Amino acid sequence: NPSRATSATAILSVACRISRAGKHFCSWLLLDATGNNLGQLVQGLLDGVTVDLADFIHPKVEAEMALVLAEPLQGPGVTAAQVSAALSGAVAAIEMVDSRIEDWKIKLPDTIADLASSAAAVLSSRVVPVDFDTRLTGMVITKNGETMATGAGAAALGDPVGAVAWLANKLSPFGVTLEPGHFIMTGSLHAAFEVRPGDHVQATFDRLGSVAMSFAEGS
Repeated sequence: NPSRATSATAILSVACRISRAGKHFCSWLLLDATGNNLGQLVQGLLDGVTVDLADFIHPKVEAEMALVLAEPLQGPGVTAAQVSAALSGAVAAIEMVDSRIEDWKIKLPDTIADLASSAAAVLSSRVVPVDFDTRLTGMVITKNGETMATGAGAAALGDPVGAVAWLANKLSPFGVTLEPGHFIMTGSLHAAFEVRPGDHVQATFDRLGSVAMSFAEGS
């Protein structure tokens, strides 16, 4: 649909301008049924944090691999090999997604306008050198000790490292560079699930270790 594509591009252009003006720019990548989607992450949290659900609307969580840059990347033409050379490491992460759209009945322009439904990300403090194939990195995520999902890095656009290349190239027309110190949430490794007050969620990754968060009673 040309009008839909135009609307999405216009919204993305505005989002990129906002990100360039901000003091902190942390990009993340979402893979959904309709294609690829990106947005700016506005809140980073520490491993083990307890979150008050009263601050959110319809929150869900999903495990992701975050990649941290040591060197800048700017498209067009960024390759996975160039991304690998620019990385300082990988981090276990949980993303909280949320939506202002009732019952998550969202379309592509909606989610781009809503910063790709991003609410917050919880990152492990352990940054692991990427001397392994990120596609093969396994993950299990639990809620209150019960396994909710499993996944592997290949679920993120086929390859988390390739996902970063896609991001750098997608941002190129808007003059956005991925800078050293930026971390990129490379995409969910499973279907997001809801959380409620009292829940404890932990994601454990091969090689990267674990990251966890809890949820408090809303005030």
